[in-house]
Amino acid sequence: MEIHVRGTVQDGGIPHLGCRCPRCARARDDPGAVRYPAALGVDAGESLLVDASMDIRHQTVGDVDGVVVTHAHLGHLPGVLQFGREVLDADQLPLYCTPELAELVRTNQPFSALVADDNVSLRPVDAAAPIDLPGGEIRPFRVPHRDEFDTGTLGLELRGRRTLVYVPDIDEWDDRTVARIDAADVAVLDGTFWSTDEIADQADVPHPPVRAALDRLPLAGTDVYFTHLNHTNPLLDDGSAASETLTDAGAGVVDPGQRFDLG
Repeated sequence: MEIHVRGTVQDGGIPHLGCRCPRCARARDDPGAVRYPAALGVDAGESLLVDASMDIRHQTVGDVDGVVVTHAHLGHLPGVLQFGREVLDADQLPLYCTPELAELVRTNQPFSALVADDNVSLRPVDAAAPIDLPGGEIRPFRVPHRDEFDTGTLGLELRGRRTLVYVPDIDEWDDRTVARIDAADVAVLDGTFWSTDEIADQADVPHPPVRAALDRLPLAGTDVYFTHLNHTNPLLDDGSAASETLTDAGAGVVDPGQRFDLG
């Protein structure tokens, strides 16, 4: 099983709509500074994409055997529409998600057209229903995350000979999730904000700040990386004080295109 990093930032990507900060301004002039929303590619005898943002056309060419959607937010679900008749016109592409999210897709336009036109085949999964692959398995588990649509949020254990825990969105590092991270070889985790004061009304989007998470997460036995970085996050700048603090703590930030070999 090999994991490919397909995206590293928060749902709006970089450049972020309406933002004139130096990071976003640079990305408008330099294609090399553009960053896409957090996503993974999984190669384990079958090819899966984890999460489908509106930038999916830049993150995969469509040659996937299935899509895993962790939850219903902007950076994770809307890209599945690209598998519909107007674009790829996929044929019964497996779409793995919570049972509640499967019901939302089945009963709400424009997503329900994907089911009616046989572009996707809904495959509800939960902790008792892993995704079996020729080269390993993916074990989903629930994590606490704001749930406006009552569809739940999944974290994932990607298991070959080694294990990678993927949690791009969470509200707090609860004990059960921390225990999974502690037992894993690698973890790629929600790093949306570095601190608590990066944006106005940040309390309305309660991602745990990385600076505080460094005291909560098990960094000694697990290789910890952060993803889903907001465009305001100073971890996006090499050499920033935040980046140096992260390195000193023994953690890192995923890079676009980075690979993890799970054997």
